[in-house]
Parts: sequence; C-alpha cells; structure tokens
Amino acid sequence: MQTHYYLGANTPEGFYSLYHKYLRDDDRLFIIKGSPGSGKSTFMKKLAAEMEPYGLETELIHCSGDPDSLDGVYFPELGIAYADGTAPHVLEPVFAGVRETYLNFAECLDSDGLWRDREQIYDFNSKYKGEYQKAYSALAAAKAAMKEVYDGVADLNAKEQTVKKAASLARRVLKKFDSTPSVKERFTDALTCKGWIRRYDTIHTMAEEIYLVDSAFGLNWLFAETVAKKAVENNWNVIICRDPLYPERIAHVIVPQACLAVVSGCGTELPQWNAGTIRLDSVLSKGTIRDAKDIVVKRRKMYDELISEGQEHLAGAKEYHDRLEAVYRPHADFAPADRLFEEHSAMLKSKAEDK
Repeated sequence: MQTHYYLGANTPEGFYSLYHKYLRDDDRLFIIKGSPGSGKSTFMKKLAAEMEPYGLETELIHCSGDPDSLDGVYFPELGIAYADGTAPHVLEPVFAGVRETYLNFAECLDSDGLWRDREQIYDFNSKYKGEYQKAYSALAAAKAAMKEVYDGVADLNAKEQTVKKAASLARRVLKKFDSTPSVKERFTDALTCKGWIRRYDTIHTMAEEIYLVDSAFGLNWLFAETVAKKAVENNWNVIICRDPLYPERIAHVIVPQACLAVVSGCGTELPQWNAGTIRLDSVLSKGTIRDAKDIVVKRRKMYDELISEGQEHLAGAKEYHDRLEAVYRPHADFAPADRLFEEHSAMLKSKAEDK
C-alpha cells in the first residue's frame, strides 16, 4: 500500500518542517545530500517502484514546493527511510553511522565545470530564494486577512459546543482500545507551485468511516484537535495531519486501526465522498452568522487573491529551480547514484524477503 504525505509546508512564517518527527526511534534513516539535478528524487522514486511488488506499506513524501518531486520514501515494516537532507529541510545525523547514514550524491559533480558556471548558479539561486520570500509574504497577508474572522466570531459557547460534539463522536466511534497509543504527524495538504494539492487519496485509502467537518469560522480545527486527543486517551494510534497554513492546528485525523478519519475544511471545498458531514457553524447563533457574513465574504476574497499570489511565486521558484537543475545536470555523472541504487535496492529486497 502506498500513501502520500508531505513533511514540509509553505506557511506565512516560512518553511515549516516535520522532518524531526518523520520516524520512530528504532528506524534507520539514509540522508541524501546533493545538488539540484543530482538525482535524489529519482533515486527514491526508483526504490519505491522497485519495492512495490512486495506489497509493503510505503510512504511517499512529496516536496511541498514541487509535488512531482520526492523528498523522502519510508518503508515502516522494514524500519528504513530515505530523505533529501538539503535546504530548506536540512537533516543532520544524531547518531551518525548508527541510526542515520549519509548518501553523498555530491560525488557525482564536476566541480571545475560548475565553477565556470558559477555566476549563473548564483543568479538563479538568489532569484529562487527571492520567489519563496515573496510567496511567504503573500501567505502572511492572507493569514492576517482571515485573523479577525477566525479569532473574533466564534465565542466561548460555540467553542464549548464544538468540543462537546467532537467528544461525543469520539466516545461513540473510538471506545477504549487495549493498546499502546502512538502519534504520527504529517501533512496531507500543501500549497505548491501547482496550487493546492490535497492528498485525500491517502485518507480514503486508510479509512472506510469518514466524517467531513465543515466550518467557515475555524471551528474545524478545534473539532479535529478534540477527536485526536480523545483517540490518544483511548489508546488508538493516530495520524495527525496539520494545516499547512496554520501548522500549529490540526486539519485532519486518521485512526488506521479503526479505519476512521475526520477530514475538515475551513471555507474550502471538501471531497465529494459518500460520508457524513458535520456542519459546525450550526453552533453559532443566526444573528452572529448574519452579522459576520459581509466580513467573511470580503476577507475570503482577499484571502483567495493573496493565496493565488503566493502560488504564483511558488511557481516562479520552481522555474528558477528547473533552471538550476539544467545548469547542474551536464556536470553530473550519475554512475555513482546508479551504484547506490543497486546497493540499496538489493538491501531492501533482502530485508523484505526475510519478513
């Protein structure tokens, strides 16, 4: 089974990383270091494809800037993972050579040839970073545009009613479980160079019983947070999927052992599934909704325009990254990467066959 996640998000505060929460304590991580165009993503895609016939659970970790590129691949049943350890998600070993091991793709490069192209590389790299900074500024403005709506409309009573609804659902569908709970943190949504990419397919793969939670005023986060808390209290394994623009908040909750998920939307289009929908804004008085309607419409328009602007800058960053790759690629010898692929493919297959 393949699932698709992100471990990084483009947020109003800049790049937000969950890479420090990627693995379990006893997993082994191979950290790939290398330049643009050195074959890091291709290496991980090939490993995932090579292991697919074994039917193992495989997590594909997509790049939040370019969703067609992989930043990681994880084989939980083998306890082995790979990750691109270059900026912005720099990874360094804690127990070098024991738990984490470097794979150096920089050996593939002709440094003398790249030195001759250094001015072009400096220029593209500077513009690439500049586009990201412009994207983050647009996202910060988008967040500010909705702050009054999210912080000011839902009163204490509405929040208490939301918590009660969530706790009631959790009591009904997630009764006490005889197990040791665990919590995994991921993103299933990302604002990318192609716009919003939401990996609802992963949620649908892991859950048969799905609850869609809708709120225009941010109550969805409180509902999801409450369900996640109750699930852990009742000893279930939980996958917390954070909101990419508000990563301190929980957007979705997956409980694999119960084949259950809570999928929330905040003014966004929810998937068209045959699932129950919980409309949280019903806890607000009609007068509150009526009074807030004009500001919600106005701020949502501003928000959507600023998100679109941020996405355009992410697309600009992708363009400069592609140019960097085009400069690097002629100076790369992929033979060392090919040898590493053969070595790691054989190692993974041997471990899979021993299971």
